Amino acid sequence: MQDLPQGESLTGHLRVQPEAHRLSAGLTLLLVDDDDLLRKAMAHMLQLLGHSVRAEDGGRAALAALERPPLPELVMLDVNMPDMNGLETLSEMRRRHPRLPVLLATGYLEPEAEAVVEADPYTWCITKPFMLDEVQRAFGQMLGP
Repeated sequence: MQDLPQGESLTGHLRVQPEAHRLSAGLTLLLVDDDDLLRKAMAHMLQLLGHSVRAEDGGRAALAALERPPLPELVMLDVNMPDMNGLETLSEMRRRHPRLPVLLATGYLEPEAEAVVEADPYTWCITKPFMLDEVQRAFGQMLGP
């Protein structure tokens, strides 16, 4: 087994910075992604980090999930989905929950999505592929001190 740099821990095959883990452990998350394999894997990894995760396969399912308590502390939302894409879903989320922190996940940040992120102080973006520690850092930045 390879030695890890001082201060890092190994969870499965993922390196996680302890500082990032402490910043945002134990969150209630809503994970929205139409890719079944990615959604299940990401939900499992986030649960290993101590988060409570509800996972939905699309925008309409996500909006329905937001009507059932408890309201998540943070939503991780795929941008490119069929039927109701991430930006359409976000728009409806904002109508219902204007200050709910949302982390958009996308392989390519299109100008329309970039404009939304710049205009909405409760929306952030992470580009795929990403490492789990990047997601943890993003959560910490979103929820702040």
